[in-house]
Amino acid sequence: MKLSLAWIFEHIQGDWTNIDVPQLVDSFNKTTAEIAGFSKVSLDLEPFTLGIVTKIGHSNITIHSPELKKDIELQARADIRDDDCYLIKKDGTHYRWASMRDLGSDKEAFLPSLYCDKELQAGAWKKTIQTDDFILDVDNKSITNRPDMWGHRGVAREIAALLQLHLKPITELLSAKPIKQYDLRSANIPCTVVVEDQEIVKKYCSLYCEDVEPRSSMLAMTFMLARVDCRPISSIVDGTNYVMLDLGQPLHAFDALKIHTNTVALRKARDLETLALLDGQRIQLIADDYVITDGQNPIALAGIMGGQSTAIDNNTKSLFIESAVFDAGTIRKTAARLHIRTDSSARFEKSLDPNQSVIALMRLMKIWHDMDLPIKITGEINCFGKDIEPRDIVITHECIEKRLGVSLDTTFVTQTLQRLEFKVKEDPYAAITTYIITVPTFRGTKDITIKEDIIEEVGRYYGYSTIVCVLPSREMKPFDTSSMMRIADIKECVAYGLSMHEVCNYAMFDESFLRELKWEPTHAVTIKNPVSENWRRMVTTLMPGLIKNIETNKNEAERLQFFEYGRTWHLGTQITEHRILAGIFFDQKNIIDFYEAKAQLSRLFTKLELDVQWKKIDKPEYPWASPYQTAHILYNGSIIGYAGKAHCTLLKKFVEGDAFVFELDADFLQNYKPTLRRFMQSSRYPSVKRDVSVIVPSNLTVDEILSALKQVSDKIVSVDLVDFFIKQDWFDKRSLTFRCTLQDPEKTMITEEVDLLGTKIIQKLTAMGAQIR
Repeated sequence: MKLSLAWIFEHIQGDWTNIDVPQLVDSFNKTTAEIAGFSKVSLDLEPFTLGIVTKIGHSNITIHSPELKKDIELQARADIRDDDCYLIKKDGTHYRWASMRDLGSDKEAFLPSLYCDKELQAGAWKKTIQTDDFILDVDNKSITNRPDMWGHRGVAREIAALLQLHLKPITELLSAKPIKQYDLRSANIPCTVVVEDQEIVKKYCSLYCEDVEPRSSMLAMTFMLARVDCRPISSIVDGTNYVMLDLGQPLHAFDALKIHTNTVALRKARDLETLALLDGQRIQLIADDYVITDGQNPIALAGIMGGQSTAIDNNTKSLFIESAVFDAGTIRKTAARLHIRTDSSARFEKSLDPNQSVIALMRLMKIWHDMDLPIKITGEINCFGKDIEPRDIVITHECIEKRLGVSLDTTFVTQTLQRLEFKVKEDPYAAITTYIITVPTFRGTKDITIKEDIIEEVGRYYGYSTIVCVLPSREMKPFDTSSMMRIADIKECVAYGLSMHEVCNYAMFDESFLRELKWEPTHAVTIKNPVSENWRRMVTTLMPGLIKNIETNKNEAERLQFFEYGRTWHLGTQITEHRILAGIFFDQKNIIDFYEAKAQLSRLFTKLELDVQWKKIDKPEYPWASPYQTAHILYNGSIIGYAGKAHCTLLKKFVEGDAFVFELDADFLQNYKPTLRRFMQSSRYPSVKRDVSVIVPSNLTVDEILSALKQVSDKIVSVDLVDFFIKQDWFDKRSLTFRCTLQDPEKTMITEEVDLLGTKIIQKLTAMGAQIR
């Protein structure tokens, strides 16, 4: 986007010719937005002259130059009108039509007919032209979030703050006019206005003008517009374009007499409606587009481009001027779909300030007045939609300093924001310095909404480059890594020691699989917005997922062994989360022996140095656990999990075979700290081993016997189960053989001492209900 520095200073109390432009550009780039480049304009008006068309031929056109006092022959042009005034330029010994490029534009196009008072046509007009200027090329991407900067005044506000100059009050640039507000959707004004869908039309203001005398482009404005690559057309259209480039608010002028129904209706387009645009192309509309109509047919594509049917021409006698603010998303979608991007749509896409729609019309009236255009304005400015109220943001001075990491003077904060037209006052009742900042509406549509935005405003004018770079500090302290290392130890032992494959199942129950299990979990956490009805409850146990893993992979191998180190969630007075280690041993051909599986799992406890107890469960909690073949695993009397045979009847619903399952409290396993081992010198004296075979009731567990025998004497250093035997006719009995290792650390044990301990062992077993074999 090109901007004129001379134009910018029409809003600033100061002289731009005294400005160090390269330094200004550097400061602007550091604080506000990116100026991709700048160039100096210095026009030599000597080769230019004005000419009046006196004769139009087929191949040549004759014009008379009052300044040169002679007729000049030029090449014919299709848009030439008799008696109109045009700018021509002398190249060497020949004259030609002046183009926009001659006035400093990058575009190549002929200039339209121009208006100039007769007393100035003889050369005095050159004194009215600003020949020197600087053109700033602002990168559009850097101001996408700044709707206020898509016009000269927005940039002037930033430059005035940078140079600490005064920004002219906007009222000095406006012509006052009464405003009539309409809350209804329609109103009978010189042109009846009907507004539909006020979610799309944020604000709609209009101005009716009669007794309009069409006039060519004003000479001085032509030079100004061409410099910023805006093509001059006529004094009326140039005025609307000037306001857009000045304030960032697009306007559109309709020929009121061409609105035959005397109605302007705003509505969504109908599918397959067509509209001929000002650039000559005919477009086909869809229901997502928004159009301006004459109550029946579209006459303009809202926010993008007007239509040919109501275009301004030399016969225009009355005007209907529109100043609106449309929904940014609607305009963006239509422009993208049709591949039509205009200066107007580029601004509407940025969420314009609805309050400036009235200001833009007042600015247009001021420009027309200054150009002395013969236009009679009828009635008031008519408005649909309410003005938005500026928002207040409360922030402490301490917060600004803390976020920026610098010390600031309160005066700097206040003055910086006030130069940007924020209203700032300190809260007199606050214990610490607190600012109540009123955000102007031209910054409040999408730019300044939270206190961090205020901090950014202060920070950019303080200068980010002046903030001392300090690397963030972090206090490093040694910490205990044993808990994390135990996770690796647990997984390594289960994966390699027990030859199990790790799986990672979904954190939700598979509801369809639960129905096959015929099991309903209790205390499950239900998701409010589940991704699917089949995945709506968080898991309370990992076992259903492992059973489904067996079902899914049953054709891969006859023997499958899976484990999962995952999380479960439980709903009580509050939601609790637990880590769980679960596993399953499965064999399609062979029966899995409980004691063999127990021995396998005990290798994990040995690795973790956990001395656990196994306690039989008569009625397991879960349907997949087999009664009388499932045990709680305890440590110091507290349950840390369960293990046992899978229920054969339930398992057959999914797969033929046998399985052993377990679930352990992984939080406990991970955080358990074993007793610190100390080195003890091995005894120099020999040990003695004694085997004892007993027949015991089935309800007496091996673990209970082992614990009891170890307590007989401190000279019994170990007790191990070395054999067991069961006969069908024994019913509830079984034969067990234990090997007791006896040792005295002080001396060699004699036969009498060994026999005495053997007698105590037999007495202990007998007292427990065992029968010595």
